[in-house]
Amino acid sequence: MRHSVTRVVRGTLTTLTQLAVSAALILGGQHYTDQWHATASDDIGTVCVHDLPDEALQTIERISSGGPYPWEPDGTVFKNRENNLPPQHPGYYHEFTVETPGAHDRAMRRIVTGGAIPDQVDDYYTADHYKTFDLINYTCPAPDAPASTPEATPDTQASASASATPTATPPAGTDPSRVGAICATRLNDETRDTLQLIWKGGPYPYPKKDGSVFEWRDHDQYPFPRQEDGYYREFTVPTPGEENRGRQRIVTGGDPADKIEDFYTADHYDTFDLIDHGC
Repeated sequence: MRHSVTRVVRGTLTTLTQLAVSAALILGGQHYTDQWHATASDDIGTVCVHDLPDEALQTIERISSGGPYPWEPDGTVFKNRENNLPPQHPGYYHEFTVETPGAHDRAMRRIVTGGAIPDQVDDYYTADHYKTFDLINYTCPAPDAPASTPEATPDTQASASASATPTATPPAGTDPSRVGAICATRLNDETRDTLQLIWKGGPYPYPKKDGSVFEWRDHDQYPFPRQEDGYYREFTVPTPGEENRGRQRIVTGGDPADKIEDFYTADHYDTFDLIDHGC
């Protein structure tokens, strides 16, 4: 149960008693990618997640890890009284403070999440205290991602064919019937974007699952060399059009920043390819 707290609302001290919000509230589900169903309207714009202020990204991280939050109202139901967001059933939206440097109160900025927790399907950012909203697009490319691929010519195709042959070999102890190799340049866009997220440390589309310990099926032969518990971790590769996590994953071994053991599976762990980042 939430305790009665005193907060500043437009300069007036008000005492409220609020209902508890689950500590397990996270930014789950693919409002990041494959469950990103909400669309912008004439009254709602869009904003790339990479264009949000740092404080908004910090708020997203807090939500994805279930807190702690800087302000007592964080996580409470946003009632959408002015109908600036698409009408939904009561309790669909929740609000979270985006800190403003130098401010001594909650100021104007918020993130409003929409959808059943923990599988929200749309997130909005407002910089002017709910007057206007931008739908957060988690699928836009990172600023350092290549904007386009040069048009192929016979010479570049031949060069690419030669350089796209993986030279890395799976480590000793892998199951050769399950594990091959693939050049990083041959991965699909969603897989390359997932690798970028892993190297940056998130935010991930499924925070409960992404980065969790890779657990193998007890009845099946283990595909990788045996390591200490927690050595291998799994991450979702979004599949366009899928309503859930789909079948694509990346499994990392050791420290993902080392780029030594990254495995890609397109068929939900039936087969794997060691990703060769050097070809």
